[in-house]
Amino acid sequence: ERLAEAEAKATHMVSKAIESGSTHAINYFVATKYLEAFGQFAKSENTKTLFIPMEATGVLSSLAGITEIAKEALKESDNKGK
Repeated sequence: ERLAEAEAKATHMVSKAIESGSTHAINYFVATKYLEAFGQFAKSENTKTLFIPMEATGVLSSLAGITEIAKEALKESDNKGK
């Protein structure tokens, strides 16, 4: 239940960031979904060889946007608390 609440809150925060035109939010959302899917491939018992596409490095670098989103979210939280 807590995981679902956290996911809902994160999705809401990403949606608000996307509304404001933040490309970091879009990169974050795509990167997390990509990594979730990639993790499912890695967990497969039938997997002996795993090919990583060249674009994976781009996806991983887009995770740097997470810090920007976190900073924005913390600013919003601090401003609401004042």
